[in-house]
Amino acid sequence: MILYPLSLLFGFLLGAIPTGYLISKGKGVDIRKYGSGNIGATNVARALGKKMGTLVLLTDVTKGFVPCYLASRYDLRYGILAGTGAVVGHTFTPFLKFKGGRGVATALGSVLGLMPVAGLLCVATWVLVVVLFRYISLASISGAIALPFWVYGVGRFSGAVSHVRLILALFISVLVVIRHVPNVRRLLRREEPKFHLRCR
Repeated sequence: MILYPLSLLFGFLLGAIPTGYLISKGKGVDIRKYGSGNIGATNVARALGKKMGTLVLLTDVTKGFVPCYLASRYDLRYGILAGTGAVVGHTFTPFLKFKGGRGVATALGSVLGLMPVAGLLCVATWVLVVVLFRYISLASISGAIALPFWVYGVGRFSGAVSHVRLILALFISVLVVIRHVPNVRRLLRREEPKFHLRCR
């Protein structure tokens, strides 16, 4: 039984590492004082260019993937708990007074570690919305909302719907949407900036 809380803690501690903050700080920038103040890849890309933004994206995805993948090698339920911990840790990191990122990239890593097909379908959803509308926040919300449907659809197609996977997908979906409420308000007011990468 001790492996259940340990899996959750393992994911939480990895997810809580504020990679966006650390990488931008290494470049002499406190990302919390730039743009939206978010420590995620989008804000880092706006502040420091696409290379740094991509680096943050990859490290945030890795924070979700590694604990999920490793824990699920022993038991799927351990992987689910590790993924939950990683997303919560990233979103409410104790290293920055519980003010973390939106959780999108780390959630993607968790999904890829446990249900890669559904994860890739969410990436496709995200890319499609970005191409059509140029809003990163709208794409992230769309991918999050689509996640439970993709998980269910893939499960139905394979002949076995996993309820524990679906529970994680629903949790991620709700958390990501809640974390994007300020973005939704800006979208409704037409104040949300469209995304344009700085070429450096």
